Amino acid sequence: MRSALIKNKQMVVAIGVFISLWGLFAIFTANLRAPSDNYVFDFFPRWYGTRQVFLEGSSNPYSPEIERSIQNHMEFEEYQPHRHNFLYPAPIMYTLLPFWLLPWAISISLWSGLALTLFLVLPLIVSLSLGWRIPPLLLLVVTFSSTFLFRHSMHNYLFGQFLIFIAANWILSWWATTHHKPALSAVALIFATVRPEGAIIAGSMLFDLLLKRHFKTVMIWTGIMASLLALSFVQLGWWIDDMLIPLRGYDDCCLTAYPPSEFPGARVGEIIFTLLIIAWAGWMLIPMRKLPDLTRIPWSLSTIIVAYLLIFPQSKDYTLVYALIPLWVSLWSARGHWLTTIVVLAILVSPWLYWKLGWTLPDENPKEQFLTPIFTGIVLTIHWWQWS
Repeated sequence: MRSALIKNKQMVVAIGVFISLWGLFAIFTANLRAPSDNYVFDFFPRWYGTRQVFLEGSSNPYSPEIERSIQNHMEFEEYQPHRHNFLYPAPIMYTLLPFWLLPWAISISLWSGLALTLFLVLPLIVSLSLGWRIPPLLLLVVTFSSTFLFRHSMHNYLFGQFLIFIAANWILSWWATTHHKPALSAVALIFATVRPEGAIIAGSMLFDLLLKRHFKTVMIWTGIMASLLALSFVQLGWWIDDMLIPLRGYDDCCLTAYPPSEFPGARVGEIIFTLLIIAWAGWMLIPMRKLPDLTRIPWSLSTIIVAYLLIFPQSKDYTLVYALIPLWVSLWSARGHWLTTIVVLAILVSPWLYWKLGWTLPDENPKEQFLTPIFTGIVLTIHWWQWS
């Protein structure tokens, strides 16, 4: 009884600290970027599109008319099809509804403040979830490097992206599963579906939970998602095609990368590389099935993330934020050994080197999209082999 009370008190304190940091960083963001006059955030198309549905009576947030209006607000000189639009699956209108109904300046400040808070607390949450009492100095170095030195983390914060929010919900689902909280695990995986790749990886986690007989989590997730989809179809009609058309046209207007294309051998090389990564993922995942939830979920999630980053097309370079999870898991498995720490820190700093060499998507050279997950996968594989 006393132990339960202490744990509950610790949880209340932790939540209080988290909310305080969130509020502080939201205020900092409001003063940093003056968001009331600035709509150049990835968050804006979803905010604007949802408000058009709920407050203006629009029946289609994916329409070219709303896309034109979004680009006008973002001060585009001319309309560019598929450049900035609603794009994401329609259930995002309901899962993040409080943010959409708030005025823009408040909403974006809270959203970006949340992202910065998550970057600063997730390394600690991962170490606690794994039962690792990480040395304070190492925690400080890893947190600082993951948040401020890893260039894509700052992009996520400064441009109001969704990536760290999705990654946080994968981690929350993992924690909830190991603490026998199926409803919380299911809700976290609902939030993780706000972007298409988040839905793909969340689906992989659900399949793993199904195989391990976590039926309650899968049933709750299915019930909630079915309700959200039904509500969206009632409100918007059949929106799937409206989402897929601009998604297919994304390559024509925006920066994208296809990592297998960096493998030598043209089309044949792409196929060989993809098959190799699938084989690697299977070789990693199959023996992981025997592990308890506490270690199976972080290892399998890390493997799935690396495989996704290597075989799926990537929009811009932002999705490399997901590589933070397998890097943190590798550090845990090595218990912060100095050599592993140096290698992980080198990967975290490497985006600046790629930027200096011109090996980035903005420079129309996507080597970074290939090399960062490759090196992350090598580190993960070595430590899985040693740990297992």
